[in-house]
Amino acid sequence: MVKLRLAAVVASAAIIVSAAPATALASPGSASPWGSLGELWPGKTKNPENKSKGCGIDWNSSAQMTSTNSKILGGVSPARGDDGVTEVQLWGSPGAPNWRVVVATDHAIKDFQLKVTLPEGYTYAPSIGAADSPWFAVDELDNRHAPVPWQNVLGSNDLTVTQAGRVTTVKVKDNVLDAKGRFVLSYAVAAPPTPIPASMTTTARSTGKYQNAKCCAGNGSSGNGSVGSIFG
Repeated sequence: MVKLRLAAVVASAAIIVSAAPATALASPGSASPWGSLGELWPGKTKNPENKSKGCGIDWNSSAQMTSTNSKILGGVSPARGDDGVTEVQLWGSPGAPNWRVVVATDHAIKDFQLKVTLPEGYTYAPSIGAADSPWFAVDELDNRHAPVPWQNVLGSNDLTVTQAGRVTTVKVKDNVLDAKGRFVLSYAVAAPPTPIPASMTTTARSTGKYQNAKCCAGNGSSGNGSVGSIFG
């Protein structure tokens, strides 16, 4: 009987270990319901490549599109242990690409700036989502099952958008992206160049400084790594 119980314990442990990679290493490009649960697993609560010194934030995301595949390569979200969002989203194909950038923050950020660098060869017409739009989605945060915590929505009247070639710069008119603030930047893309690129990448970088020194934790994201941060 003791041997049977021991065998059952070993088998149960093996099942848990085999399931760990699927939960902890969920692909950044998958809108999986496991994305937000990844914080429960050790090693999923930090995002060191998106942290900067003192009160400064330096949040980066990128996404790549090819003729056969599209994927988000990295970003900032509560599912990664961050206190905000910078994420490049994409769909379509190199012949008819669609790009979108979503931004949000738990804490007020002064001198906020978003800079997006798009693929060469296209003409872009950027637009900001309406201030009364309820839509906001983060790939790694499965907010199909939970409302997002950032309910201070910024529209075109709150932001300045400058397009210079393939670089978009977005700033807040009053210089501060308020706590729980969010916005969506989308693109209408003109006819593609000839030949159509086989692969192309868009990057987005959010920078600024936390307005309240109490939010500073020696890096660009407080990185509290709590599941509670997902739900506000």
